[in-house]
Amino acid sequence: MNQSTTILYRQLLKNIRSQFTKVNGNKAWENLLSSEFRAPSNASNLAKMNANLVLDFIINRSKHAQISKKYSNILSSEEQLKRTANLVGFQMPKTPAP
Repeated sequence: MNQSTTILYRQLLKNIRSQFTKVNGNKAWENLLSSEFRAPSNASNLAKMNANLVLDFIINRSKHAQISKKYSNILSSEEQLKRTANLVGFQMPKTPAP
């Protein structure tokens, strides 16, 4: 592996370990990554070319989850239904108090 491939491999491995392996204890993605990068160069050339895209996806997926968690309002299902109805111009029916 040349230097840029090694750096890419290490970044991918770091992100996969932090987001997948530590979360569920499953090393399947880690093992797949290792086997793809250790395969003969002509057999896994396409996988190495797409590795940048995979790394970008993993990083952006993590950022999206953080932003969604930070800015989403935690609402009950009833309140969420009421807001959705208001969004499309409907009113929820009033339920009589018991």
